[in-house]
Amino acid sequence: MPSQIPRVHALDALRGLLAIGIMVYHVLGWTHVASITTLGTYGVYAFFVLSGFALEWAYGDRLRDPGGLRRYAAARIGRILPLYSLAALTTAAMSLYARRPVDRSDLLLNVTLTFGFVNPGATSTVVGGWSIGIEVVFYALFPLIVWLRLPTRWLAALAVSALALRIVYVGSLAQTGAGFSQAWVGYSQMPSFLWFFVAGMLGSRLVAARDARRAAATAIRAGIRESWPFAAGVGLIGLVVAATVIGDQRDKVVWPLGALLALTVAMAVVLAGHALPWHGRPARIATLLGDLSYGTYLLHPIVWRALSFAHVCGRTAVVLTFIGAPLLAFVVHRLIEVPAGRAIRSTLGRRPTPARVVPASPPADPA
Repeated sequence: MPSQIPRVHALDALRGLLAIGIMVYHVLGWTHVASITTLGTYGVYAFFVLSGFALEWAYGDRLRDPGGLRRYAAARIGRILPLYSLAALTTAAMSLYARRPVDRSDLLLNVTLTFGFVNPGATSTVVGGWSIGIEVVFYALFPLIVWLRLPTRWLAALAVSALALRIVYVGSLAQTGAGFSQAWVGYSQMPSFLWFFVAGMLGSRLVAARDARRAAATAIRAGIRESWPFAAGVGLIGLVVAATVIGDQRDKVVWPLGALLALTVAMAVVLAGHALPWHGRPARIATLLGDLSYGTYLLHPIVWRALSFAHVCGRTAVVLTFIGAPLLAFVVHRLIEVPAGRAIRSTLGRRPTPARVVPASPPADPA
């Protein structure tokens, strides 16, 4: 039986704060109080960074163990599928209640978490669900990257290549002349976000290497030795971006330098938070934020829409959403996510029972 994977409280705390930030971004935008696009956009970027960091930290070595892939798949399905399926079905029911059409094929793709492999920006039925679809694609790619057994310097080269892919891909969208809202479906695809995920994996590797070396001088030398390709690549691309910005500089969503800034800030917070001692109340608060992050992210649009059905609007709706979404996330986490996830992990993650061998009957005694 593998040992329990320890929680990284810095990731929990940051994940919860990001979910709250995206909720604030959405609600303030829906009420036309403020348009803080960068908060929502960079928040999603940081989610991908945290995902790559957390998966590499928890499963980088365990996937090579017997049954590691099965336990990994069971854990990811148990964590993502129950709540997302519930959110997709609830959103569809609300659309039907409002007499709006529901695409059955898109709903099936969402309930089965396969829409990310098709077209997440166009087929997601949940507000913000497109990022979950891309996340599932990364969950599928992660074991392949691990099984390649890439050394840290090659993982750094992969991160730089993924960044170059993003710049070329997003730049091609900007060259069409369409605004960001028109290019949204094309933008919300895996090539736009792969580098955040891979860079998060790289950050986890560097933290693990630092932790494995107790002497500070040795850790610094190892970090410089292992990370220089990534640092050099990012520096080079940063100079290129600064010289020739692709797209409109005012649109920080498609501005590559803005994405670079998002990664830098996210990794700095993760690395600094990882180095802090987490005990007692701070650890409990971080754990709570981590538990509520997924529910707050998916359920706040549903709470907002339910309030509109009840003709609650204005500041009252804003306050009730800010309070009600985390509370609903807490209840759903306890009553649905935890039991359903446990059942899925127990069913899919256990080893198959070997066939029982029935011994042959002894020959009968001769008469």
